[in-house]
Amino acid sequence: MLSTALLRSGDRIGAVEAARRSVAADPGSWQAHAARVDALWLGEQNRLEAMRASFEAVRLAPTEPFVHRQHGDLLLAVGRQREAQDAYRRGLALAPEDRGARHNLAVARLRHGHESESALAFAGILSTNPTDATALRNLMVGVVNPLGRIRVTLGGGAVFTGLEFLATIDSGDPGMVRWATTFPPVTALAVIAFIALRFTSEARPRLAFLVSVARRAVPGWGLVALVLGVATAISVTGLFLPPVIALVAQGLVFVGVVIASVLMKRILRAFPRTRPAVHEDDDDDG
Repeated sequence: MLSTALLRSGDRIGAVEAARRSVAADPGSWQAHAARVDALWLGEQNRLEAMRASFEAVRLAPTEPFVHRQHGDLLLAVGRQREAQDAYRRGLALAPEDRGARHNLAVARLRHGHESESALAFAGILSTNPTDATALRNLMVGVVNPLGRIRVTLGGGAVFTGLEFLATIDSGDPGMVRWATTFPPVTALAVIAFIALRFTSEARPRLAFLVSVARRAVPGWGLVALVLGVATAISVTGLFLPPVIALVAQGLVFVGVVIASVLMKRILRAFPRTRPAVHEDDDDDG
């Protein structure tokens, strides 16, 4: 109790010493080890000791949901995403109502590249708690990141098309010119198809729900998706046009990419920095 009080008052050194005395007095108390984790884990120089204390708390209280969530938070902080996910799942198996563990599991999945899956989890949290700013920010990251990759891919395809066209136009070889205006867009479209299929396959059971929440909760997201969708359609159409007109089409694609970039910057400025839920307070996911 003293360690927790000192920690909340800002005396981290005192909290660490109190937690260590608690463990020394009762090595079999999982609460003492958990308090030591709380006091130690934010200081990078003490991470190893915090990790040992966390493993000991889990060993002593394997049926206590809190120690699994705390263990997951520590693993998440040191970048061990897969192990953090396992810890959160063990905690949720014991306490399915733990919103913080569910939130941070989604954070771990998001950092591991599973954006639509994690976005669905954040959308579910927002459906019960629309004021959760952290879940809202993380939802934005989950649905905007794939659009960002599509934007970069389209822009790269358009730029390479222009460069290849300029490099081959003086050759007088229609085949080379045609290749210059089709190969870069085809490559870009293949990458975009992979990004889109991965996103939709993970969210497929509830894709309509996710899109609905994203359009409502992330102002401007629907417009970015529309602009990039139109740019993608123009890129596809350009494949079947004469080289010069195809080059013009890629110019329009690049304009769409610039517009999407401006819109995305506005979205990013509208949200504070993402962060995991604070494990000290089970009633506040922020």
